[in-house]
Amino acid sequence: MKQKLSSTLGAIAALSLVGWGQVAQAADPAQLDQLRRTKKCPGCDLSYAKLRGVNLSGADLSGANLNVANLRGANLSGANLTGANLNLTDLTRTNLTGANLTQATLVFARLRRTTFDNANLTSAILGGLERFAHTRSFQDAILPNGTKAFAPPARQK
Repeated sequence: MKQKLSSTLGAIAALSLVGWGQVAQAADPAQLDQLRRTKKCPGCDLSYAKLRGVNLSGADLSGANLNVANLRGANLSGANLTGANLNLTDLTRTNLTGANLTQATLVFARLRRTTFDNANLTSAILGGLERFAHTRSFQDAILPNGTKAFAPPARQK
């Protein structure tokens, strides 16, 4: 119990340095425009961006800061999110099929009904594998420890 409490307090302290220290900071409008036009925005500051339902399939968002962004229902299939900050991001019903999330951080990200099929999560920081409990599917995804996941096929709606 004591170890669990210290782990939780450690995660909260880390988030205060990573995400909560940027209260009310909005995404850079020029970088948002660049992303929408080209689907290429490596290293961009897109924190707090409102990208609900957008099609960013194949986008290059490597090293991007998407802290507290709203990507609910977005299509990020095949996207490069290597090293991206997705802490506290809403990824509900987002399609991350085949996305590269190597070394990305997804601490406290909302993953409800998110699809991770064939995604690469090698060395990603999730805040625990129990984060997958409410995902839609993660069949054949590569987990943070480098092992391949097996899950039954996605359930029909």
